[in-house]
Amino acid sequence: MRKLLTIIIFLSISIFSFADFVPKKVAEKAALKYIKAYYNHIEKNDNNILINNTIITEYNNRVVYYTVIFSNGNFVHIAAEDASYPILGFSIDGKINKEINADNYNSWMLQYAKAINEIQEKKIPTTKEIQEKWNSITSSQKSIFFSSKSTAPLLLSKWNQDSPYNAECPIDANGPGGRVYAGCVAVAMAQVMYYYRYPEYGTASHSYYHNVYGAQSANFAATNYKWNEMQNEMSYGGNFQIAQLLQHLGISVDMGYSASGSGAFSFTAASALVNYFGYQSSTSLESRSDYTQTQWNNMLIAQLNSNKPMYYHGRDSQGNSGHAFNLDGYQGTDHFHFNWGWSGSYDGYYYLSQLNPGGNDFATGQGAIINIYPASNYPQYCTSTLTTLTKRKGTLTDGSGPLDYLPNSSCEWLIKPSDNIKNLKITFDRFDLSNNDTLFIYDGDSISAPILAKLSGSTLPNYITSTQSSVLLKLITNSTNQDNGFSLSYKSYDNIYCNGLKTLTDTVGSISDGSGTNNYNNSSSCKWSIKPSNGLPIRLTFDSFDTENGVDIVKVYDPKPTPSVLLGIFSGNNIPSSVFSPSGEMLIFFISDPQNTFQGWSASYITGESVGINQTIDEKPYKIHPNPGKDYIHILNKKELSIEEINIYSINGKIVKSINNNDTNRYDIKIDIRELSQGIYFIHIKNKKTTSIQKLIIL
Repeated sequence: MRKLLTIIIFLSISIFSFADFVPKKVAEKAALKYIKAYYNHIEKNDNNILINNTIITEYNNRVVYYTVIFSNGNFVHIAAEDASYPILGFSIDGKINKEINADNYNSWMLQYAKAINEIQEKKIPTTKEIQEKWNSITSSQKSIFFSSKSTAPLLLSKWNQDSPYNAECPIDANGPGGRVYAGCVAVAMAQVMYYYRYPEYGTASHSYYHNVYGAQSANFAATNYKWNEMQNEMSYGGNFQIAQLLQHLGISVDMGYSASGSGAFSFTAASALVNYFGYQSSTSLESRSDYTQTQWNNMLIAQLNSNKPMYYHGRDSQGNSGHAFNLDGYQGTDHFHFNWGWSGSYDGYYYLSQLNPGGNDFATGQGAIINIYPASNYPQYCTSTLTTLTKRKGTLTDGSGPLDYLPNSSCEWLIKPSDNIKNLKITFDRFDLSNNDTLFIYDGDSISAPILAKLSGSTLPNYITSTQSSVLLKLITNSTNQDNGFSLSYKSYDNIYCNGLKTLTDTVGSISDGSGTNNYNNSSSCKWSIKPSNGLPIRLTFDSFDTENGVDIVKVYDPKPTPSVLLGIFSGNNIPSSVFSPSGEMLIFFISDPQNTFQGWSASYITGESVGINQTIDEKPYKIHPNPGKDYIHILNKKELSIEEINIYSINGKIVKSINNNDTNRYDIKIDIRELSQGIYFIHIKNKKTTSIQKLIIL
């Protein structure tokens, strides 16, 4: 009996001693245990985490690994073979995104699949070390321990190579957003450069000829790379500074642009960083095949311990085309953090070594550009000179790069977007100040403004929202105990000029984009429904018009018929013709894109039986002078057309003054308006053929 009990206990602890295939349920349970243990290791709350979905990956009709996806989007890649190292990869910062064809990630995972398939086909036995790894994640009697030796991901950027990141790359209708891909080589270079926020200006220039897209050239020395105007993640509508950087990096490596994928050699990336962008001459491309696995891992760890993220590439054992990405963190000695360059999709910690010592070493196709570090004038520490940021969105650091900030500093930054905005939101991406050093944040553009926050320590602050359209930041450090500093992102919020649907029931009225003397907002989407209570036909007359031509558009419909009738589409800076809706209803849309704004537009409408008569409001045959007017106005007949009747309407649609012109040959009619109150009126000027409607303002 005692012997049987011993066997049962042994089997419960070493469940895989005699098994090969790992069932899905076992893999899911192990993955959940693993991710919870990692949460505990980094002191992250794991409450209510559940398994949401499991993706089964096959190779040669064999299940080779599982991707267990959790309710918060985190995931674990786990082998389906007990003779393979179990945890292929895991993530707490990336997400599985099947809509993105991440070729570098797919290529990497394919090598896992091939390696596991080889273990299965050749029946390669497990090892004691691999068995112990499996036991730690499957047995309830064992705990999972993570090494204290680690570096959290160094890169804050989650950039991409498709649209709109490729906005400055060659045009190709078959590519994302109508352009070629920026290329994984360019993205991997760019993310390291953004980490250092270096250089301010490049060196020299470079040109080459592409056999499809023609001459490609960039003047690096003449370009100011404005890092503060870049963002960790490109917002909808794009970011010119990021797009330009990716274009220049592509040109620097003679990028083989294509609408289906762009590529370049890694050795050209290392050379370009040194020759065109001022990185130190020790920057070099190293090949994994020249090192043992232990030597390689130790070299990578040494780079990361020095806060130096790397450009990394992988290539399969057959030497097929490689793919570039970034290696910017590690956990223990085997799992390294990859930033794949696909907007954060699939980012996580991945296993670099052989999955089984007796199997294929797919890692031989790997390489890394190491020692990437600015050659001179770096870091550019903050100074007492005020730095002003004028873009609506951007990023800001204390200026110390991967080093500690300086003692006895007093630095100021003013975030004051040049556009008219309502307020600002500041989000800290990293924060580490000595308890005796302080970052002050003021709700305004001077230290006399109210203090929004007074920050010290290493706890990441909550986001901060201003009430004003500008924010001043001031960092004061003392002579002792410096730390890494801070990095933050900010964005601005617009004044809401127009939004949603507004219904107008007055018989006479005015509408506009709402921006007044300011430009209208990007990404506006506004509607006006004109439904006058009298149900009479409507005439809409534009008083001013200035939008981005062909992009920011005003559409006018008669909504009553089925389907609705489009009455006009307008954009540009010419005042459109008046618009007539016979049904007694009108629907107006205004839509602007995420880029470029202009003065906007305003219009007036009036209803009545006669508004459908052919009118020449757009030609302005009559001039009202002065307008705005007081006491008297003159109506000047510019085209020598006869005037038979003049009616002045109030804003409520009532006739407040009528003039019958018995002398139709008079071309200058003086009208007494002293009895009319201040406000907006509409003048109907009628002759035998036309009725002109114009706005009158009485002072």
